[in-house]
Amino acid sequence: MSNESQNTPQASMPQRAFRVVSQAIEDFSFENINFAKPILRNDSKQVPEISIGINVKTSALAENPDLHIVNITLKINSKLADTNLFILELSYGGIFEVIGFEEEIFLQILNIQAPNLLFPFMRQIVADATANGGYPPLYLEPIDFAGLYFQNQETSKKQSAE
Repeated sequence: MSNESQNTPQASMPQRAFRVVSQAIEDFSFENINFAKPILRNDSKQVPEISIGINVKTSALAENPDLHIVNITLKINSKLADTNLFILELSYGGIFEVIGFEEEIFLQILNIQAPNLLFPFMRQIVADATANGGYPPLYLEPIDFAGLYFQNQETSKKQSAE
């Protein structure tokens, strides 16, 4: 047997992997503050004010350095005039296997690609909860996780320079 098979390009390439191991709701709350008041009527022309806050956190699992938790927290407040309608808080997480990527790509996978995979599930949870709360379903617009990541990187650079 010759050693040629060991010198092929495939043998010298590092193994890379990126996959979803699991995902789930970590914490969820829907506070329907004024559900008993007929605030939203079909003839109402008022549009509720909705504010959305989002945060992405990543961490490694101590038991396995190839597994990483990505957690997205979302807080939504809805008001109509001076009346609070609902507050929705959702923490949704995934466990991802990430192997063989250089540091910069690794961080982008955890902070951009992984949240992009989790977000459609969060979006459906929000739509279902608002509909079940008696409101029109709230379908969140896509989130630019790349923009958030690079903005956070710039903020961190500025803070460390000061």
